[in-house]
Amino acid sequence: MGKLTILDLRKLFWLILIFVSSIGCVYAGATPRNPIVFIHGMLASGDTYSGQLARFEANGYDPNLLHLFDWNSLSFGRGNALNELDAFVDSVRALAGGSKVFLVGHSAGSGLVYNYCKDAARTDKVNGVVLIGGFAQDTTAGHNHQIPTMNIYSTADLVAKGGADVPGAANVKLEKEDHYEVATGMAAFNAMYQFITKADLFISDAVYTDQEVVLAGKAVTLGDNTPLRGGSVQVFQVDVTTGKRMRKKPDGQFMVDHLGNWGPMKAIFNASYEFVARGADSSAKPIHYFREKVKQSNSNIYLRVIPNSGMLTMMFSGLPSDSCPALAVFSASQAILNGRDSLTIDGTKLTGTDFFKPSRTTIAMFLYDGNKNGKSDLNGVGLFNMQGVFLAGIDMVFRPNETPIILEFNGRTLAVRRIPSKDGVVVPVFD
Repeated sequence: MGKLTILDLRKLFWLILIFVSSIGCVYAGATPRNPIVFIHGMLASGDTYSGQLARFEANGYDPNLLHLFDWNSLSFGRGNALNELDAFVDSVRALAGGSKVFLVGHSAGSGLVYNYCKDAARTDKVNGVVLIGGFAQDTTAGHNHQIPTMNIYSTADLVAKGGADVPGAANVKLEKEDHYEVATGMAAFNAMYQFITKADLFISDAVYTDQEVVLAGKAVTLGDNTPLRGGSVQVFQVDVTTGKRMRKKPDGQFMVDHLGNWGPMKAIFNASYEFVARGADSSAKPIHYFREKVKQSNSNIYLRVIPNSGMLTMMFSGLPSDSCPALAVFSASQAILNGRDSLTIDGTKLTGTDFFKPSRTTIAMFLYDGNKNGKSDLNGVGLFNMQGVFLAGIDMVFRPNETPIILEFNGRTLAVRRIPSKDGVVVPVFD
């Protein structure tokens, strides 16, 4: 027998853990698990739950039972969303042999879940619901309030006004998580996992290295989550210190299918990648996503492009199309808050300004020379700030040159290329 490498030992370790876990399930008389449908909130997509799905899988939940429902969160009437959710639940149940589902909803998604369950026929399809970061309901879910309900909220969530207990529900009160973090964090996972499985955690988190990395995801329009049908996705490995592409040809190239799916592709552990999403319309600008180093497989990498119609079109109409870069910085698992977080871009510290006061719960910010005076005035630009929460527009100039733009967020660094705004928007993503 040859000498075992560190990688061999790591794989052996995980095999032993999985084997022991499976024995434990047999002795505990474990029953088959139900499918789970995760529903995102306003302006979001299924990747709100990307980390949570990884944690469920790491704890032995069958990935074929984990489903993300993408809906148009801008459809304030939500009539179509309820019907679409019902059709989605039916398709999930059919795949699972008719099993009832658990529904997990965050923010506006929690309201969608609660309203869905008011109908008697729909109630019969649901085994339990988890409401996260929503406005408190008067009773548990179901047309007769009979559905087992977990209600997770945070007193630090200033969007949902701190939340409150729901009478009759399993209430989980958190105290430090912001409106987005209450859905993405470990505390929420621990609670919902034990509520759904009635079992203790096998692995506390999914943060482990996976040398055989596979990436995939969806390409959709921002806000309404319309699939980018006929569009394309290119993936390039980039130098982690400069954001420059390692090769001229893409490491992965895909057409987007009718559901918005792209991939899969094999990737390199600990490497950095640029993801370029293009719509079928050749006149539309591509979006260049730069993400942090790959640490494990991820089949839920969402690439959002600017919509060419609808409510958000006017909001993006002021984006420049010249030689200076335009950035849209995205924090994928928490808001960026004054007093808690630190964000510096090209040496300019942005936290400390009103754009990041806790009541705004800023998750994404658009930075460009909004007043076209060639200076970084750090004033509000465009219509982004009219939203009130989640989005911010900041007047900041990025000169066109060969040096990278360096972003530092809570001790983590990301380097991106200075791509002219006429060639697309640059989106640095902090996982």
